[in-house]
Amino acid sequence: MNAFSRRGACPALSAPMQTGDGLLVRLNPVAGGLTPKSLIGLGESALRHGNGIMEVTARGSLQIRGLTAESARLLAAEVDALGIAVRSGVPVDVGPLAGIDPQEVADPRPLAERIRVAIEEAGLTARLGPKVSVVVDGGGQLCLDA
Repeated sequence: MNAFSRRGACPALSAPMQTGDGLLVRLNPVAGGLTPKSLIGLGESALRHGNGIMEVTARGSLQIRGLTAESARLLAAEVDALGIAVRSGVPVDVGPLAGIDPQEVADPRPLAERIRVAIEEAGLTARLGPKVSVVVDGGGQLCLDA
């Protein structure tokens, strides 16, 4: 974590971004990756190591600000100890009701997983821009249109 991310990149636990109030990290837990206990633990870690505020970004990531290089390392270790699985690579998202919405045309989760695997196997993650994401919408009550 010696090299901090540049603006325009997506800060992660492994690559914090320097901001005016310290370092910023974002993490995007895998679907079902946060239990109430792990969410409480993450909030406590944000309080101990950052400015104490954990935000949800427009793209659904959890954001913690006000970190130092040392506290960012400690936060990453605590996230690991909490067993929070964090997504890496190109985000491929589905709606929050995917698979349980009776009005959706199809469950988008299998297609989203196939897209994730195809991107990884093709080696595209490193070649795509840091802000690239894919949304697979199965229709239904909560459409993911812009």
